[in-house]
Amino acid sequence: MAEQPKIKMHTVFSFFEDGRGNRPPVEGTVARGMLQENDHMFTGLKEGGTVAAWKNQNPAKEAMPAEVAKAPYFATFPFPVDEELIKRGQERFNIYCAVCHGRTGAGNGMIVQRGFLPPPSFHVDNSRGLKYLTGAGIPLLEAPEGYYFQVITHGFGAMASYSAQVNPRDRWAIIAYIRSLQEAFGKSPARADAGKEKP
Repeated sequence: MAEQPKIKMHTVFSFFEDGRGNRPPVEGTVARGMLQENDHMFTGLKEGGTVAAWKNQNPAKEAMPAEVAKAPYFATFPFPVDEELIKRGQERFNIYCAVCHGRTGAGNGMIVQRGFLPPPSFHVDNSRGLKYLTGAGIPLLEAPEGYYFQVITHGFGAMASYSAQVNPRDRWAIIAYIRSLQEAFGKSPARADAGKEKP
C-alpha cells in the first residue's frame, strides 16, 4: 500500500514545468454535491439578502409585519411539503433539536431541565430580544422559514451551527416539522403573506 504508482501530495514531479506534484483543480470544477445554485434551498435568503441585511441594520425597529416582509429571508419552502417530509423533520428534530427545545418545541428539553438557559419556545413570543440580520425583533411565530434555516445553518447565541450534522434538505424538513408543531398548538404563523406562496 505504501508503494503506489501515483504522485503523492507535496512531492516533486518533473513532468510539470513547475516541478510540483500538486495540481489545482481544472477551472470550473465543482465538488460532488457542492453545486449550490439555488439560494432558496441552500441559504434561505432572497437574492442579495446577506448584503441587504448588513447594510440596513437598525436595531431600534420593531418586528412589525411591514418589517418582517422586508426581511431578506424566504417565507416559503423551496419544495412541496408533504407528510413524508414532516416525518423526516420529526426524526431529525428529535435527534438534534429536542435535547434543548423539547419534543414539543416549548423550550424545555433535557438540557434545560439540567439547569441550562432555555431556548425560545416556538409557540409563544419569549424570544428575549433576538434580532433579525436587519435589526428588527424576532417573534418566532412570525419568523420566516428562511430565518429558521439560517439559524440551523449558522447557529445563534448559545446554539451552535448544525450545518455539519444536518444537510440542507433535512434543515427544511425540521422547519416543516416546527411549523406542524405550531399548527398543532394552534399557533400557526399569522404573517400577511402566509397564504400566498405556500406549496
